Amino acid sequence: MSDQFTFSGPTTFVNRPKSVVLQNFQNSYVPLGESVVADINSRVKELVALSLDSKSLSDESKDEVVKALHDLAAMIERDGKPSISSKGILGSIRSILEQAADIADPAVKIFESIAPLFA
Repeated sequence: MSDQFTFSGPTTFVNRPKSVVLQNFQNSYVPLGESVVADINSRVKELVALSLDSKSLSDESKDEVVKALHDLAAMIERDGKPSISSKGILGSIRSILEQAADIADPAVKIFESIAPLFA
């Protein structure tokens, strides 16, 4: 039996099941096989999961961060590599997630793991 969800009004990331948000992200932005795009966007997906799980971030902040992570992933997928614009988005997201006490440490580890790919 599958779950059926009915939403009234605008749907945001925080009021959708986490598994659906992550699966949609995977299907949209993480290509099969090995590539820079797949490597970066699979790690960006980890940031999406952390953001949605955070107890420190407000729902509004979670939604804003997850939307920015989707924008970042789309930009990387479109360009095939990180760009100056994507570096700016990543920096903005990092500054928000570093303030979330419950996810700051794992988020910083992810940022540090992908930083060389943005060089």
